[in-house]
Amino acid sequence: MKHKAIDIHWHSPDESLVEAMMSRGGRAIADVVEHAWKHGSRFDAWTEFFNLETWHNAASECGVDIDDVAQRSFSSDYVLPWDHIGSGIYIDYLREERKLAGKAQTTPDCTFDACTTCGVCFDLPTRTRLQERRLS
Repeated sequence: MKHKAIDIHWHSPDESLVEAMMSRGGRAIADVVEHAWKHGSRFDAWTEFFNLETWHNAASECGVDIDDVAQRSFSSDYVLPWDHIGSGIYIDYLREERKLAGKAQTTPDCTFDACTTCGVCFDLPTRTRLQERRLS
């Protein structure tokens, strides 16, 4: 059965492992990236160029355990490596969203429902406009 409205994209588990390491690793990962680059990593988002062994070797040279970094858990009040970068979204909103995700609950889209007070619209020159719901 085909569904034209469904479009699935995925990464290989190996690529996802490196992405998780990069997103959770902090400044130490910069050295891993540089070492991987020096040893031939280029265009790794293109599957045909990705080589997990290069990443493992680079991490090993830098004293980083990819699996440990990629699977690390954080409490909601942990200061993450990118916390100094502002997206406009309130941290309390993100913490609440994390709690909801743990319960498999979603927040309604504010373009169809009430404002969620995430903070984005307050800092941007935008105004939320409610959209008409479409029934499939």
